[in-house]
Amino acid sequence: MKVIDNNNQEQKRAKAIKRVVELKKFYKHLAVYIIVNVFLVAIRMVNDFENTESLTATFSNIRIGSLWFWWGIGLAIHTFKTFGYDIFFGKNWEEKKIKELMDNE
Repeated sequence: MKVIDNNNQEQKRAKAIKRVVELKKFYKHLAVYIIVNVFLVAIRMVNDFENTESLTATFSNIRIGSLWFWWGIGLAIHTFKTFGYDIFFGKNWEEKKIKELMDNE
């Protein structure tokens, strides 16, 4: 029995390590997405203000929006890959919500 327990513990640990690595990759991707896009928008804003463009014209520039959009799609795919497709209504969501509503009444 002890060999089976040790093997089971090792499998759980390996699975947990793999999950931590996946989460770390996702959070790095999210951080790079935010930092790079904010930096690029800031550069664009400075350049536009120097050319006397308005703030509305700067943010309506299709080049800025398309970068956020297309990279955002990639980030969304990475999110679903990391957290699963039931990220919003995950396992036991209905049961938790029913319990929460019953406790509030």
